Order: sequence, then structure tokens, then C-alpha cells
Amino acid sequence: MDFKNFIDWKSFIMGAAFASFICVVASQYQLDWLYAFAAIGLLYVGYKAKNMKWGAILGAIAATPLFVLAAYGVFGPLSDSSFDPQVSMFVTLIAVLMVGALVGFVGAYTYRNRQRAIAAKEKQAKTGKNKKGKNTTTTVELFKIDCNSYIADTPGFSTFDIYEIESNELDKYFKDFHNYIPNCEYIGCNHVKEVNCGIKDAVASGQISEVRYQSYCKIYNELKQKEENKW
Repeated sequence: MDFKNFIDWKSFIMGAAFASFICVVASQYQLDWLYAFAAIGLLYVGYKAKNMKWGAILGAIAATPLFVLAAYGVFGPLSDSSFDPQVSMFVTLIAVLMVGALVGFVGAYTYRNRQRAIAAKEKQAKTGKNKKGKNTTTTVELFKIDCNSYIADTPGFSTFDIYEIESNELDKYFKDFHNYIPNCEYIGCNHVKEVNCGIKDAVASGQISEVRYQSYCKIYNELKQKEENKW
């Protein structure tokens, strides 16, 4: 197994050294409240681990210097005369390893939660969503297209309906159709199914955009269907 892929040696050494240093200072100056801060070093070891399993393993290993210090009496005697020294040593080792594994696991778990939160935030940003909903627009803006045309950017709207327009009047709202309507053979031509239609001829010759015409047909059919279902 290539341990280089599983262990961040820099964080492992720094975390273990920090935990040991804090414990030594706390013992030498009798600052019992300082022992809790030794967990920061072990948390850091787990935080930088590849996964939560390795966070627990490395946390336990990083805690072993604390056992060595305890075995040498840095923190005082391990037990009184009523306990077997070897049993006390074994119990201390198990306790140190368990605490180290638990703290390392918590560090790794914290890192995974943070990564998930960052990923969720990035996904939310990509979809253009925020706490206000789908639309991030908060003010109304008008964008001028030409002297008589504007596009409105308004908050809270995702669709725009034009159902107040009658289907037989729709061609009046397509300005690029106006010059070719007189070429239609039939009065009241709707430019959809009729033959000898000036609009369809203009589309065929490229004088009117095919996209514009398809848009017209789509809107016309929607309006026509609405009118038929009205009654």
C-alpha cells in the first residue's frame, strides 16, 4: 500500500506535535483546562485524512506520543500501588488510542460535511437560485431594442402570455410581415395553411427568417386552440 496516497504527513506530524506540546505545557504549569485544546491537533490530523476511516486510524496513531509521555510520568503516576502497573499501562494505551481515533474521526467527518456544503453551494450558484427563489432579479429594468421596442426584466415572472390578442390579428404584431401581407391571394390569410401566401413565399425566399415564421405559427396555434376551447 502506498501510504503517500492516504497520509498527509505534514498535517499528521504537526497535529501530533501540537497535541503533545499542549499536554506537556498543561502538565508542567498545572493548567488542567488546557488539556482540552490538545484535541485541536488530533482534529487537524483527521481533517486532512483521505476519509473517515483513515481519520480514525491516523488520529489514534497521532495520539500515541501522549501515551509515551504518560508512560514516562510526564503527567504524573499512572496508578497508585493498588493497581498492577502493567494493567494500568495497558488501560491507558487503550484509552489514548480510543480518544485519538474518536477525535480523528470527528475531524474527518467535519471535513466531509464542509465539502458537501461547498458542493451544494456551488450547485445552487450554477442553477441561479438563492433564498428568494428561482429568480434573482429584484428590480424592474427596461432594455431598449429600437425606437419603439423594449424588453422588460421583471422579478417574479418566468412566463409571458399574450392571450388578449386574437389569432386573426397576430400578423399585425410581426412588423417584418407587413410588407408581404398584401401579396397574399386571400383576404384574411392566416399564413399557416393557405396557398399562395405572401408570408410563406417571403420565408421560402429568405426575406423573412424561418425562425420568426415558426415562432408566429407556434403562437398562432396556441391562440387558435385557446379560442376553440373558450366555448
